[in-house]
Amino acid sequence: MLSRLVLNSWAQAIIRPRPPKVLGLQVTTFSEAYQEGRLQKLLKMNGPEDLPKSYDYDLIIIGGGSGGLAAAKEAAQYGKKVMVLDFVTPTPLGTRWGLGGTCVNVGCIPKKLMHQAALLGQALQDSRNYGWKVEETGM
Repeated sequence: MLSRLVLNSWAQAIIRPRPPKVLGLQVTTFSEAYQEGRLQKLLKMNGPEDLPKSYDYDLIIIGGGSGGLAAAKEAAQYGKKVMVLDFVTPTPLGTRWGLGGTCVNVGCIPKKLMHQAALLGQALQDSRNYGWKVEETGM
């Protein structure tokens, strides 16, 4: 489990080895990482034996949830080199999650989206009682 955690973290470092900048300064993108060969290097990694022996970061954040990602973004905007360590066993099993933790992937954010969709659906139903003509259309 720890080796997957470290490998995931190292993957983030390969994709974005320098912190993102703001106010018009250079930002590393996936396209740049591909052009520079860093994504190819990531795909060829076999596990912990391919990881570097040392790391040099200003800040290491444990947890890639909403708070961890916000902290990483804030530190990066101040020019700090940041590593985010994130590992989660997705629920339900068999699904794949990116960074963001429970809140972003299956908790607060999706729940709020579904809640808003339900409210909108109910408002459309209720609008007929107030004289609005709402047509049913298939998707």
